[in-house]
Amino acid sequence: MPQKKPALISENRLLSRDGLWHPVESSRNGFTYTDGGLEEHAIKDRIYSARDRSIRSQELSGPYNSWALQYHLSPERANLLRPLRFGRRKRILEVGCGCGAITRYLGEQGYQVDAVEGSEERAGIAALRCSDLDSVSIVCANISTLSLPPEGYDVVVFVGVLEYAGVYAPEGVSPEQEIHRILTSAIKALRPDGLIVIAIENRLGLKYLAGAPEDHLARSWVGVAGYRGHSRIEEWDEKSDPQTRNNIRTLDQAGWQSLMDEVNLSCAFFYPLPDYKLPMACLSESFAQTPDCYQLAWQYPPVSRAGPWFPAIPIRVSQAGLALGESFGRFSDSFGIIAAPSGRAVLEEVLPYDYVNFLGISGSATGLCKLRHEGQIRHFDAKGHGDIHDQWVQGEPVEQHWLRVACTEGYPGLFWAMAQYLTDLQALYVTEPDRYRCAELSPTKALIDRRDRCWFPVRYGASATNPLPEASWKNAVLGFASEIGQEVCRMIGKGGYETVADFFQQASTAAGLGQGDTGNTLEMNWQFNVGRENHAYEVVQTQEALSMPWQGAINTNQVLRFQVYWSGSQEAYSEEDSVWLDYNPNGNPALCLELPSESVGLRYLRIDPVDHNLGDTDRFAVLEEVAIEAKQEDGALVNLFRTDVIDDKTSFYTQDLQLGTLGNQQLLHFTGPDPQFRFAIDRFPEEAQKLPLVVTVKLAWPATF
Repeated sequence: MPQKKPALISENRLLSRDGLWHPVESSRNGFTYTDGGLEEHAIKDRIYSARDRSIRSQELSGPYNSWALQYHLSPERANLLRPLRFGRRKRILEVGCGCGAITRYLGEQGYQVDAVEGSEERAGIAALRCSDLDSVSIVCANISTLSLPPEGYDVVVFVGVLEYAGVYAPEGVSPEQEIHRILTSAIKALRPDGLIVIAIENRLGLKYLAGAPEDHLARSWVGVAGYRGHSRIEEWDEKSDPQTRNNIRTLDQAGWQSLMDEVNLSCAFFYPLPDYKLPMACLSESFAQTPDCYQLAWQYPPVSRAGPWFPAIPIRVSQAGLALGESFGRFSDSFGIIAAPSGRAVLEEVLPYDYVNFLGISGSATGLCKLRHEGQIRHFDAKGHGDIHDQWVQGEPVEQHWLRVACTEGYPGLFWAMAQYLTDLQALYVTEPDRYRCAELSPTKALIDRRDRCWFPVRYGASATNPLPEASWKNAVLGFASEIGQEVCRMIGKGGYETVADFFQQASTAAGLGQGDTGNTLEMNWQFNVGRENHAYEVVQTQEALSMPWQGAINTNQVLRFQVYWSGSQEAYSEEDSVWLDYNPNGNPALCLELPSESVGLRYLRIDPVDHNLGDTDRFAVLEEVAIEAKQEDGALVNLFRTDVIDDKTSFYTQDLQLGTLGNQQLLHFTGPDPQFRFAIDRFPEEAQKLPLVVTVKLAWPATF
């Protein structure tokens, strides 16, 4: 199929080769960003094998075993742009298209898309993803080296791009200056009534204020504190190019507003939930400035994309407080920005909704929405808003109400509020049976209205079951205990309730249901998401759930990976030069790996005690021992190194790992997705360096403290 010529060809000498357009002057653009060779190979293989490469392809919709696969293939990526109405604006420039998820969506909508990607590997994947779309052209080039055609585009899109502007800026140009230059160039490329669309993390996002590691740097507080750049310390991070690390920047809302003013752009913010990467809802700027925004915010609390974290502040209470203070948008975890040189009036036409909610249904392009200045909830689909679904009611989510009452009135108040919820369920069942059958009975979505009465919105889609009020209530209490119990206990203590069963029994008694056989009276299996990522769900039977600690559900079957890498360079590590062991932390196994013969002569050793799969309850471990031994030809082991303390005298480098103490033992706090420590082998006897090594790590986990 002949390739569509990009509009960029009018100002640049471009050559078509292997499904991509390249600048004639240079075969290499110096762009080195990557998700990792193995990850990108896996993405390419998945797309290549798929018969359906559309944005809603079931073949590409999961399950995923890595964040890179999920980010580049998930159909949820398109939810960022679904609420936007571009009207007659048909020609789009996408800057930094990655592996083509957003590109694919835009092409399917009939837009003429020129997508620019600096990485040749990623550009090739994007071209493969869009190979059947004759409206899409992929250009492999660094955008800073291209001349944009004057008035060549209706829309310019930057999704997850501008935070890297400083990384590839000319020497001596600050990240902020480079963003200014890029925006100025994009403005010149816009036709009359053209738009710029930006999606990026918020430097002051709530999750960052609560201690989550920064998405790009995997370190807590680094963005909140203002990023590195004014210190005289030069050696900060040995694992990557300092230029890369030191020039990544995200801004807060005020920073973006200031930049827009400087380049004479009118702008409106919108807020994807939980973030722009995999959004399940979008809020308008005006709606996010009202207390009612917590109706949706409660359904999609912050998530860390740099690894799980234990919030430093009560995240849901903080979330509600920001909403009540009409400041939710300022501290949202990421922004969408719509900007236009032609004035603000056009911006409201682009986003005509207070909100769009995709209802947490993965891969769905449908949901519910609320138009501005309308007191109704409407259906939403690929064409926009549809028929009226239900009336819109001002109110607070029931679960949020429970949490606030717990904070202010303790467990007696919480149990009373739960009992009132049962009363309201029973009343609806008796007085409005038809509505009960069609109502959303989840306390996450049910509301306490302005008159302190429970409002049950109409359920989206038919329900296969019609549980009795008591069964719905019991499932609601179990869900609250597992999902929010940990936060309740942190704020007001456990109240003497050691297990979910203890809490559940007391709540049942307060609600007038007695103690009885609580577990067996449930009419539905209760489920919760133990993986919380990658669409990994596990069904937990009721009795098993009841036996769990009240302060939060713990996945006792968690599988972690212990991995050891070897290299001749302190920076170059690969999956090919590694060995690993999957293990269950229960029982505190001694983790032991023997390196193969091809590792002999290595200079550096990297040890990952856990890898990429941590839950909140597994973020701490006590180090009992690290041992490195040489294996002789007769199988005998010679001790080279043994310690129960990791510090800068033993390991020259650590990552995503904070070191503390617990009694007289060393406590390891895993702060990011890839905890590791590294050793230089040249400190060992020379003869030992000619033998295969055996690495042993002994950890004790919280459940055994």
